[in-house]
Amino acid sequence: MSLLLDWHQAGTSDAGLFTSFCENNLTIKPRPVSCHRVSPKNSARDQLQKLKVTLNNTAAEELFSASQILRESDDEHVKSVFINEDLTPMEAQLSYDAREQKRKARQPSLREHLSAR
Repeated sequence: MSLLLDWHQAGTSDAGLFTSFCENNLTIKPRPVSCHRVSPKNSARDQLQKLKVTLNNTAAEELFSASQILRESDDEHVKSVFINEDLTPMEAQLSYDAREQKRKARQPSLREHLSAR
């Protein structure tokens, strides 16, 4: 399973940076099958970088579960790391459509809004 990470890390060894990041900030230490930058290495230091990491399915599921810890970090750069599954364009569209349906279901209709006044 491939994952996309948005992060601020810069360095030479992508796999080494990923492994080190997990060891320092998460409760798991997954070993990537492959790891490479999708964003250019020479982009601005503060700009988010995209790193594509391929893990076995079990490690990917563990990483998804552990990634909630990142939101609780005191380090702003760690908080800004997001881990998402690398979806095909069709999977991404289906996921987007499902989120839109959830949003619409949560929003009161215009009629309900006007009758509440």
